[in-house]
Amino acid sequence: AIIYEADEPGEGFEITYAQLLHEVCSVANILKAMGIKKGDTVSVYMSMTWHAVATFLACARISAIHSVVFAGFSSESLRDRIKDCKSRVLITSDEGRRGGKAIATKAIVDAALKECPQVEHVLVQRRTGNAVAWTEGRDKWWHEETLKVPNYCPPEVMSSEVPFFILYTSGSTGKPKGVVHTTAGYLLGAALTVKYVFDVHPEDRFACMADVGWITGHTYIVYGPLLKG
Repeated sequence: AIIYEADEPGEGFEITYAQLLHEVCSVANILKAMGIKKGDTVSVYMSMTWHAVATFLACARISAIHSVVFAGFSSESLRDRIKDCKSRVLITSDEGRRGGKAIATKAIVDAALKECPQVEHVLVQRRTGNAVAWTEGRDKWWHEETLKVPNYCPPEVMSSEVPFFILYTSGSTGKPKGVVHTTAGYLLGAALTVKYVFDVHPEDRFACMADVGWITGHTYIVYGPLLKG
């Protein structure tokens, strides 16, 4: 399903469809245990890992709306987007890695959440294992929570027109705007462009150098290639 090229050469690996489904279902059940229901919004602030892909698909599986924020944005930018879409749950990692350097992802999240009292839960994926500040009762480790839930989650039945995700514009020309993408229209467009624009066939390998925090990454790292198998 995924060929993950890590930040450090030689540390990449492959994820099968079975492994991806297992992780997606676990995260979906964690979200349900946190009280996330159909139509609720979940914010995601993660760097380029395959776990970020699992969060997208976990939200989609239970018909929650994901709002992914590019992990290079400041705490202020993250704060504004969380408040605007009214997320109660945020998914992040302890740290990110880019160009061989550690990025203080969790610290940025903590700074943003000082002004987001509506966020009740923060699910933290352990990326580097370095020590991070911790808020008891709010912060929860991904790997610990997966042990508490079933590893299968049935997909939610949803209308073709329900919101699928919210992705904010960059804000370079004004206040960022949350663009709502509906389920069937977006997925159909993603599948058709992968098939007809990129001419992808079964067993092809499709590479995209974008970031999952932007629409190109959403469409041509996550949804489009997976829709075409």
